[in-house]
Amino acid sequence: MEEGQGNASLKLNNACQTAFLTYPSSCSHAVWYVIKQYKSKQEWMSANDLVDHLDKSSDWKEVELSELSRLASDGVLVVGGAKENGHGHVIVVYPGQSKQSGGFSYEKNGEDKIARSHGEYPLAMSTSSGRWPGAKSNGDKTVFDAWGAVKFKPVRFWKYVGVNNVLSLSKPKKRIKTAAGAHVGQKRKRRVKKLRIQVKLKEKDKWGFKTFTDCFEAMNRKWQRAFR
Repeated sequence: MEEGQGNASLKLNNACQTAFLTYPSSCSHAVWYVIKQYKSKQEWMSANDLVDHLDKSSDWKEVELSELSRLASDGVLVVGGAKENGHGHVIVVYPGQSKQSGGFSYEKNGEDKIARSHGEYPLAMSTSSGRWPGAKSNGDKTVFDAWGAVKFKPVRFWKYVGVNNVLSLSKPKKRIKTAAGAHVGQKRKRRVKKLRIQVKLKEKDKWGFKTFTDCFEAMNRKWQRAFR
């Protein structure tokens, strides 16, 4: 990993940690906090509204599940979400390598159970006021765990691309001033034509000819005598 990518990954990591500790019971506020570190004017939205916003905004681009770990490890902000009746759920993809889902305990019908693995998935920063323990993750659980087997299928992910819309820091190309409505090539042609006319005028004045035709005919006669 390059130094720039390392700094970007650290920034995302720190933002996720702070969001998790600051908003442990509100997924929308936790995700909102992280987004604000990249887009300062981002307004708070409920989870369902944020999913709609991510889907329509030119600042966000949908990405595949297979891309998430690499993007987050490179410091790219990726938000996942799914709408539900009442309240949806949103998360941030945490930087780091994918891991096996499950492995945490939960209660079902009064019995303690261990969530089984459904394969490897990217890490998640997720908070929630609900009882499902998989929805509370400070990088220790996966994006799959945030929803579980039943609800994960409709989940989608978007990466933030708004930083590509800012002005480039590279020096702008120097523009060549041209006459109004003229290209550089046209301007050069006009200069050459002007010089040729000036030369012809000088030759005409030098020999005292009244017209250019008289000048050319005199030159032609001169060359004919030279080669006889």
